[in-house]
Amino acid sequence: MTTFEQKLQKYAELTVRVGLNIQPGQRLMIRLAPLASAPLVRAITDHAYQAGARLVDVQWRDEDLVLSRFKYAPRDSFAEIARYRMDGIVQHLENGDALLTIHAANPDLLAGQDPELVSTMMQAYQKSLLPASSLIMRDAINWSIVAFPTEAWASKIFPDVSAEKAVEKLWDVIFAVCRINHDDPIAAWKAQNAK
Repeated sequence: MTTFEQKLQKYAELTVRVGLNIQPGQRLMIRLAPLASAPLVRAITDHAYQAGARLVDVQWRDEDLVLSRFKYAPRDSFAEIARYRMDGIVQHLENGDALLTIHAANPDLLAGQDPELVSTMMQAYQKSLLPASSLIMRDAINWSIVAFPTEAWASKIFPDVSAEKAVEKLWDVIFAVCRINHDDPIAAWKAQNAK
């Protein structure tokens, strides 16, 4: 029986070797990593260095800080973003480095917040990402997105079980979809890609 930890390692290796196809000497930026995803981020980092990455850089995300902004920030500040982060992503991509986004959203995070402020913030964020998005959409770089279940997300999908059980079930789905349950997930993906 494969343990969760073994599956997480396989998921990390698959992310690096197939999802990102990290090349020796390439750098990797991991972005939007929630604090809870640290075990996965560490495993991805280990596999990236084993694949020859020069540097792995992580941009952490804490959703409580996003909510703090909505509670306390001046209402006229929501069109502002931290330019250095976006500039850093663009510089990273223009250098030919790899980008990994960790999807671990709380679908209801901004429920109850002022929709105009949410819209203003999202528009500013999307606009700041346009140069990076252009490179990504042209497949000018190697990039990927991986999922990391949060209690809020998992409970939305599996509302009839405890939050802990919902996370476990969502991991099972992610592992199944990503072929982690195969003896050799990398070979399984290569076979699928060949089709």
